[in-house]
Amino acid sequence: AKLAVRSCVPVVASHSLVEALSQKWDLLLVPGGQGTRALVGDEPFLATLALLCDASAAVASVCTGSALLAAAGVLDGRKATTNKRGWAWVTESSKRAATVEWTPRARWVADRTGGKLCATSSGVAAGLDMAVWLASDLLGAGVGEAAAKRAEYVPSTDPADDPFAALVK
Repeated sequence: AKLAVRSCVPVVASHSLVEALSQKWDLLLVPGGQGTRALVGDEPFLATLALLCDASAAVASVCTGSALLAAAGVLDGRKATTNKRGWAWVTESSKRAATVEWTPRARWVADRTGGKLCATSSGVAAGLDMAVWLASDLLGAGVGEAAAKRAEYVPSTDPADDPFAALVK
C-alpha cells in the first residue's frame, strides 16, 4: 500500500499492519516531523506503536519521533533526547512524557534499561550520526563507519557534542 508524504517521495510498505504485528523485528525506526503533532494524541496509533516496539529487539527515533515513543509509554523511565527546536513541545506533549529522563545536551542517547536498546536522536543530522553508531552497535564494530565512508559522510561520533543544546530553555 502506498503512503502519501509531503515530500512527494512514494513510500511503499512491504507488510500490512496485521503482518507487521505478527512478526519480530530487529529494529523499529520512528521518524519525526510535522506528522507527530497529530499522532501524539492518537490512542489507537500509540497502542499499535507500543505493540510494534514490543515486537522489536531495538527501537530508535529521529527528531520528534521521540514524542511518539514517550506517548506510547516506550520511554517510561528511560533517558532520551529530541530535536532542540521542538524540545518544549516534545517534553510536554503527553502525560507520559513526564516519565522520561530527557537529556538536553545530546546528539543521541542510547538507553538499555531492561535489556532493550532504545536510541533517540536530536535532529535529522544527529539521526545520521546515531545511525552510524547504531549500525556498529547492532552489526559489529566498524560497520557504521564503513557505511559512512562509502557514503562520503563524516559523522559526529561524540553523542554529547550537541551545539544546539543551548536552544533548550
